[in-house]
Amino acid sequence: MEEKDDSGWKQKLPKLAKSGLEAAYQEADKQTRQEAIAALRER
Repeated sequence: MEEKDDSGWKQKLPKLAKSGLEAAYQEADKQTRQEAIAALRER
């Protein structure tokens, strides 16, 4: 699940903050995708 544009911000973060931030980032991404899918289905 590596993306080209996320390596920069990952390197700047300490390991503990990185893991927490990655979890939050992925959770928000998942939520955004689910909302987008729901919005498409409602049309």
